[in-house]
Amino acid sequence: MKKFFFISILIMSGLLLNGCSSDKNKLISIMLPENPSTGYAWHFTFDKDSVLRLESDNYKSSETAQNVRGNWGVHTFNFEPVSKGEVTITFYYYRSNEKRRKPIAELSYQYRVDKKGIIEYVGTSGSLPDSMPNLSDIQKN
Repeated sequence: MKKFFFISILIMSGLLLNGCSSDKNKLISIMLPENPSTGYAWHFTFDKDSVLRLESDNYKSSETAQNVRGNWGVHTFNFEPVSKGEVTITFYYYRSNEKRRKPIAELSYQYRVDKKGIIEYVGTSGSLPDSMPNLSDIQKN
């Protein structure tokens, strides 16, 4: 529960720090801890395809962990509005090379887009497993 709260606060802080205020919020960023050397990666789905779209996504390993197997980094997903409406983006953390893709983590983020393309954060559900580090710990390295 502590990690869920921390992730929610970090996302909201990230939205504000990245120039996304309530009157200019035309791009949202969601940052999640990821360790691709284990085979696990974040994958997402929309409940409605026509409200937001992926603008870009980028994985960055921690500065001290570059090229070190087993270390964590941060995967940033940037989304932009396509049309007015409400949408839920659900992220699943699983190994894509396995036949049975059972996620070990699942997070959902709800947003509302108005007719001007302003994105409003509505809420978050889900949590990260205790085995995942906090983003602040990764970014310190």
